Amino acid sequence: QETQSAAADANLAARGKKSFQTDFTPRMGLGPLFNATSCVACHPGPGGASIDESHFARRIAHMDPGSGRTVPIEHPNSPVARRHALRDGVAIVSAAMPSQANVISLRMPLALYGIAGMDEIPDSVIEAQAISKGDGIKGRAHHVVDSQGASRVGRYGWKADIATLKDMVANAFANELGVTSATVSREAGAQPIEQSSAQIEAVASYLRALRLPDGAKP
Repeated sequence: QETQSAAADANLAARGKKSFQTDFTPRMGLGPLFNATSCVACHPGPGGASIDESHFARRIAHMDPGSGRTVPIEHPNSPVARRHALRDGVAIVSAAMPSQANVISLRMPLALYGIAGMDEIPDSVIEAQAISKGDGIKGRAHHVVDSQGASRVGRYGWKADIATLKDMVANAFANELGVTSATVSREAGAQPIEQSSAQIEAVASYLRALRLPDGAKP
């Protein structure tokens, strides 16, 4: 039983690695807005960080020049301003930056080695650390609702707004590749596809098994 389970886990992780390194196309669900055509483009190694600024995610907003207040921008390419778009569902072109954006924050793609470990930390452990240590500094756990509708402590994403590793993978497919569940247009010869839970679980399984390469520095 244990041998079969280990083999199944290894097979799932191998499938996840393949998806991680796949160059997605419009026929495979890429777009309509995206930052890269594959996960490995922004996480080379695979799974490492990228210092190439063309891979940096851009979060945007509008700052009122009078009040200084920052407000969200109602636009398809916001609050994450993707760098690429599909024209006529096929040609890859530069995506337009919303004209209202006057605040841009760059976010470097982080290394993913060991990232799955955060998924294993109990909520109670994180909450127990959100107390004053006597130096005037106090943390606060960010409680969010996961994809199953359960309230959890956030661990991933922008200000820990994503609860689980699987939710983080699904969010990356949607925001960075533009691949979402059953959203592919039938136009331009595209075939309807579905970003299934199996694909998300496979990539999550790969990340759970991902380790720092031998000889590499953390």
